[in-house]
Amino acid sequence: MTIAEAAERLGVLPQRVRALAQAGELAAVRAEGVWLIDAASLAKRVLMVELGVTASSARPWSQPIAWAAMRVLDDDHALLPELDRKARYRLRRRLDDPDPAQLLAAVRNRARVVRVSLHPSRAARLRDLVVPSGITGAGIHGFGLTGDDAVDGYLLADALGAARDALRVRDSDTGAHLLRVVDDRRLLEGLEVAPRLAVAADLLDHAVENGAIDGRVASTVRALLGEIGSSPPSSSPSSSSSSSSSSSPSSP
Repeated sequence: MTIAEAAERLGVLPQRVRALAQAGELAAVRAEGVWLIDAASLAKRVLMVELGVTASSARPWSQPIAWAAMRVLDDDHALLPELDRKARYRLRRRLDDPDPAQLLAAVRNRARVVRVSLHPSRAARLRDLVVPSGITGAGIHGFGLTGDDAVDGYLLADALGAARDALRVRDSDTGAHLLRVVDDRRLLEGLEVAPRLAVAADLLDHAVENGAIDGRVASTVRALLGEIGSSPPSSSPSSSSSSSSSSSPSSP
């Protein structure tokens, strides 16, 4: 759509849309001197604005701090001892009165996303390698979303490498499966499902289809954020999430 149409949808001036496109915060192409805004990118931006989240609304945390924060919000303090004293103090201050929408922006560097394809007969084996998130993760957390058989979850970089060999997983821009790769094994240790904040952030990838917002998924994101905001984490580092276990993601 044109810049004027996008500006009307966002409720901003055309100059602001042009700036977002030039900054890469809206997907766009320039054809014959005219900016054309990608409809799906705009729909996602609209939803993020409604949620109070924009790409520039918070400085992103490093991956270890992002994971410590997401797990603390689920009363899982396993990663706090890995942070230095100053980082722990700043994190506790930030989470005393959490603003989940702003935290969504702060944890956007939580993983590297790789879209992949593989033979359908191997999807179940791939699913066993990940800590589930997205639609599957929302269901585990008690939100009744149902979806297709696509895999969406977190795994270690070395597990992805092994899966490429053992399961013939192939990177693909059009692949149905989303693998969210982290480098440090400690970040995923003990998790049976991704933290609620990670699930909410990952669901944003599912909230826009063909340029339109999926109201069912968007409502789940809002519900997850509302649940996080209404139940601040306990201050006891000995607390642990009920969704944790002693097992960690396996290797193929």
